[in-house]
Amino acid sequence: MSSDSPAGFHDSGAVSLQARRWRICSQDASAMPGVTARQVHIFKVEQRLDRDRPLSDDGRRALLELIDNHRRQVHGEAAVLAERIQRLKRRATPHRLGAIDGAVESAPSITTSDSAVCFLLDALETVGLQRRDRIDQALWSDLEELIPSGKVFDFTSGGPEEDNLIRRCLFWGVVLRLPTLEGDPPQDTADCLAWCGYACHDRGRARSASQWWSDHADRMAGRPGRELDRRLLGLPAEGRITVEAVKAAYKAAAREAHPDLGGSAEQMTAIIQAKERLIQGLGL
Repeated sequence: MSSDSPAGFHDSGAVSLQARRWRICSQDASAMPGVTARQVHIFKVEQRLDRDRPLSDDGRRALLELIDNHRRQVHGEAAVLAERIQRLKRRATPHRLGAIDGAVESAPSITTSDSAVCFLLDALETVGLQRRDRIDQALWSDLEELIPSGKVFDFTSGGPEEDNLIRRCLFWGVVLRLPTLEGDPPQDTADCLAWCGYACHDRGRARSASQWWSDHADRMAGRPGRELDRRLLGLPAEGRITVEAVKAAYKAAAREAHPDLGGSAEQMTAIIQAKERLIQGLGL
């Protein structure tokens, strides 16, 4: 009997039904180089084929095509991931890391540790790191192994523990998103968080769809204002903003509001109008 037969399959004098079916799977596999009896078994079960008969020529072709497609998909995903990691390494220069470190310095005054932790954890799988439900020392080690130049930034002293955690999570959360961002990190904290999509990410966690439409209803009722426009784009309600920050926040918000990505035409229109009003208000 094949060495990769399922646990519990065995002969007891007479050939059991399961063992006979497994032998048929093994015979099918032997006619297809690179295919295992287990793959044949799973294919027959999923396709509801007669397991008491060998695969037909059409069945073999279908299985080989399925396996080939899966291999190409895995290879393609691996290639995309490898390219993303290489772009991350190219983008994570000491200059940019230093700029991000400076930008997140005052972040504890405008965000929470829960939001910062989620911002980091949500980015792990995009660069091939294992998804985690919490922060631990192994995570920091994995990040520093991925980007060794990040080791020089110390977030373990110089303030309350929670503030240090916020800075550290935001720092690495922004770094991991560098492959999807263009240009250099803005030095202003609010601008940097808007540039990397943090404001939109935080808004998506904290605000429900009903809240979003409540804001939109205010505008439709003739109660718009600068604060509401900022909220629609996920920008801070107060403080200085730049055209670059508005455009970056708009791009992040559009990814949620676009009709093709789960949003609606009404949401997209409201976001476009908010962007235009904010830029116009800056005198440009």
